Amino acid sequence: MPWPGVDPVSGEPLHIDTALPWFHRGKVYFFASESTRDCFAAMTGSSTHEVKRAPPVGPAAPDVRTIRSPSIQRRP
Repeated sequence: MPWPGVDPVSGEPLHIDTALPWFHRGKVYFFASESTRDCFAAMTGSSTHEVKRAPPVGPAAPDVRTIRSPSIQRRP
């Protein structure tokens, strides 16, 4: 579903389910793809300290069972 009232600057459609949020100087920007985020970072001169990826939400969020250390998992 497209975001109402949001015009894609890159020409790529921006969808709620796949938009990538990034924070830069106190504002939140949404990108349709990693490449558009990279272009933004290059144009603004953003360093990795200024532009930080927001934690994933929804289907893109990691499953906590996949990030546990094998040493703390119980064996059947």
